[in-house]
Amino acid sequence: MLRVLVVALAVVTVAISTISLSAPNPKPLTPGITLIGKGVVSGSALDNSGLAGNICQAGAPANCVPKAIFGGFGSDITYTGHDDVFIAAPDRGPFDGLTDVPFLDRFYFLHITTDVGAPFPNIHTALLDTRFLKNENGENFVGAAVAFVANDELATLRLDPEGIRVSPHGTFYISDEYGPYLLEFNRQGHLSDASRSHRNFSFPTQAPIRMLNCSAIVRDAREIAAWRGWQSARMAEHCSG
Repeated sequence: MLRVLVVALAVVTVAISTISLSAPNPKPLTPGITLIGKGVVSGSALDNSGLAGNICQAGAPANCVPKAIFGGFGSDITYTGHDDVFIAAPDRGPFDGLTDVPFLDRFYFLHITTDVGAPFPNIHTALLDTRFLKNENGENFVGAAVAFVANDELATLRLDPEGIRVSPHGTFYISDEYGPYLLEFNRQGHLSDASRSHRNFSFPTQAPIRMLNCSAIVRDAREIAAWRGWQSARMAEHCSG
């Protein structure tokens, strides 16, 4: 009986092998997303806001970071449409916004390039400028959740940026997770007068994607680049106005 069982298993094995050998070759896999770059930004890097001193975790005075910490900008980042210039904003700041002094909301102009094919890290990030986000009255938005006035929306200063997009009009939009709101700012970081009225939105069935065409924010990026000693022939070529 044992010999019969062994022979039967051998026959099944040969049959399976024959089927495998006679099956058509599988189609080659279509290449998908390929990692082409990695970048590193120091966790102790500072922005150029000019802020001095430290900001500490509420209730933990020994746990502090510089007020000018250049961190969290990956929370929202977008391409301006020209010459490797991006704008980005950190979220509500360190310690989930629970700080001893308010974290001043801000946004950055960044120059980001990738040396494709070079060894990692091959993504290079240069901070061009730092600007604060302010309301219509010039008051700074802050990351603290407690900066909220229930009966006076205009007096509410809390802001937790979680998304950013550039408009074709030299302004940009930030989505606020606290609201949630969609707020429009000019290139100096000042809130648009009409921005507070954005409550209900409707979109066309086909919304065209428009890149910036020498808008004010791109011209501003070019001016900042000149201040920082960064010359760009391509920006001058594409945005000569």
